[in-house]
Amino acid sequence: MKKSYTLLTSSILLGLAATSAQAVSLYDYQEAKPSYTDAKVDATFNYQTNKNNTAVQGQKDSYNLNLNFDYERVFSTPIRDIEFAAAVSGNSNRNSAGVKSNDYAGAAGAGVFNYFKPNSKGAFVYGSAIVADQKDKKNYFAETYVGAGYGRVVDATPMSQAIWIVKELRKQDKLTGDLSVADYQNLASVIGKKEEYAARLSRSTDNYREAWVADMANVINASGKAKGALDAAAVLRVYDVVENGLFVTRRIGTRVRAGVGSIIKNYDQDKGKPSVQIVGEFHRPVSNDWQFSNVTTLSGTVDSSNNGYNLDNVMSFDRQINAKSIWENSWQANRNKPNSGSATTTNTLSSGYRYALGNRVSLYSVLQSSKTTSAKTDTSLQAGISYKLR
Repeated sequence: MKKSYTLLTSSILLGLAATSAQAVSLYDYQEAKPSYTDAKVDATFNYQTNKNNTAVQGQKDSYNLNLNFDYERVFSTPIRDIEFAAAVSGNSNRNSAGVKSNDYAGAAGAGVFNYFKPNSKGAFVYGSAIVADQKDKKNYFAETYVGAGYGRVVDATPMSQAIWIVKELRKQDKLTGDLSVADYQNLASVIGKKEEYAARLSRSTDNYREAWVADMANVINASGKAKGALDAAAVLRVYDVVENGLFVTRRIGTRVRAGVGSIIKNYDQDKGKPSVQIVGEFHRPVSNDWQFSNVTTLSGTVDSSNNGYNLDNVMSFDRQINAKSIWENSWQANRNKPNSGSATTTNTLSSGYRYALGNRVSLYSVLQSSKTTSAKTDTSLQAGISYKLR
């Protein structure tokens, strides 16, 4: 486990050292807003004939199918952010003896953050709720919180897409030089208005993307850096980057909050418990290629002398390799103390690579190593296919 951490850290530091200084940065995106959408389905399938396994008579073909669905969406107005998130996982297995088994788990949550001043990154009040379910549990899980906090997180992914559009066009020798910061800002502004184009033009045309991409080309032509005007091949390249590309979500900002609430249902426990919650988020692009994020969540239940808590920290460090591939790295540290019983600590380190094939489909592989208190380190390698819903 220690060697895995050392190798991953060394690789990241080498990548950072190779990153050169760039004239435009993600922080130049003046229209960055909290709104963003990320939804995907990952699938892996393993199949084995077991013809050489003679330990038990009547060996059968075995298989393992895993499906994971992740969804995040933020709606934003000057005074309010509304967040939705959901995660569902399931698997179906048959072992070599022919015994079948199925398992599933899912959770969904929502939060509303009301700011005291329009377009503020300051104080806010919030309310949130989450529900979850697992197979073989007596009850579902449900909790609610209300509280206050400070800070705001915005999305600068459109600027990252604009930077890669220019890189690809310069590779094709379609531009005479780099765009100015103002031109990058104008290009990112058009990219970030995709949903506005869809809402305004979807009733009058079946392909609002044509107008959307045409306006991106107009911005580049108006910059004076295009060789004449972008030809059809260049416009298609612009479309390929924004529609078929694969991008790390580029968040910027800090947000902390604290609240009180109640665990309404807790799986096998019938009665709910009062609870408290503290959450801290920090998101920062380290460069135009690297993104760092850290989210810490501390929640606890109050049950006379048997108080419990859960401390979870998720740190991620992702790299945009090119317009169609990304390198994802994360470290999740969890400390859990139930109302009755001893505390356990779990560390999970993962590193994965994703490559976009087009039409929202990508291939991925993930190497994961996990260590829980009093247990041996568990290491796994998975490869599969992913479909990006939005």
